[in-house]
Amino acid sequence: MSQNEIFYEKYRPWQLAHVIGQDAVVKILQKSCEKEFFHHSYLLSGKYGTGKTSVARIIANLLTCENRTNGSSNICGKCSACTGIKEGSSVDIYELDGASNSKIENTRSIIENSKYSPVQFKYKVYIIDECHRLSNAAMTSLLKTLEEPPSTSVFILCTTDFEKVPKEIVSRCQRLNFKPVAPAVISNYLSKLFASKKVEIDQQALDSISIVCKGSVRDALEIAQELIVTASGPIHEKDVADLLGFAGRDEIYSIVSAMSDADLIRSFDFLEQILISGIDARLICEEMSIIFRNIMISKISSKYIQDMTKTEQKFIEEIKGKISMPNLISFLSYFEEAERAFGVNLNNRWVLEAVVVKIIDKQSGK
Repeated sequence: MSQNEIFYEKYRPWQLAHVIGQDAVVKILQKSCEKEFFHHSYLLSGKYGTGKTSVARIIANLLTCENRTNGSSNICGKCSACTGIKEGSSVDIYELDGASNSKIENTRSIIENSKYSPVQFKYKVYIIDECHRLSNAAMTSLLKTLEEPPSTSVFILCTTDFEKVPKEIVSRCQRLNFKPVAPAVISNYLSKLFASKKVEIDQQALDSISIVCKGSVRDALEIAQELIVTASGPIHEKDVADLLGFAGRDEIYSIVSAMSDADLIRSFDFLEQILISGIDARLICEEMSIIFRNIMISKISSKYIQDMTKTEQKFIEEIKGKISMPNLISFLSYFEEAERAFGVNLNNRWVLEAVVVKIIDKQSGK
């Protein structure tokens, strides 16, 4: 593997068909291609690492690819437009980081430029990342252009904080909402990646990565790259836990299982095993709270855990009958109280131990 190879760049999707976990977004854009109707401005919003910038570039490709046939959502990947976008060398495709170019002057230069015809292609495309970071003056200037857009210019705005984008801007864009990618989808994607690299990894390790990255494919790829670089043999869950400094999923399941049985001694034995390995008590508490929350929603309907890993689904189905809904609601309030206590208590371990005792006391019915 090349020393400078960065997975999240190397494996960035360049076709709509390669985008994972965003079926609704892909379907909308495929329909746009079928009808050859594209908006003059898009707003891509959602969690970081879920594909916004990649899809923004794909839209630019769909608009400019010299060999794309009408109605098709496939780009050739070889023409000057496709290679220019991939290499960042196209004179008609502009990318601006709103966080570092937030001033009115930067936006004005784009707006002035958009008035002129494209040099190479049918459209000029402007991709503005983290658009919510633009100044108020820059937003106002951009709004005027979006109200009366040049016929040969398309604006694609990306944001990780949709609430901070002015409603006037939102109303003039087609919004594409990017949701966190489901753990099961990420796990399946990583399984194929490790296989292509001829690196052996077990399912528990894949599940741990897909859960800890919390819906971000970029984070998952960064973790995968670290594991592949440092691996000297098959990769197991413990390797993931050691790399990231968190408790293994099986260890957390063991504690939760013991707590559901109201077994204080067994719970503290498992807890001690994790804590002596140096895992932060606050992280353990967070992981436990997520599992109890997942158990709660599974009692409403099993359909709410279908996007979780098979391992987690199996554990939840086995244990949910042991805990009542009122108890689960109480447990989540205990975790909420603990989160506040972590900020002021001198010892995080004491806070975690208190949560475990309170949950077991509640579960035992005392």
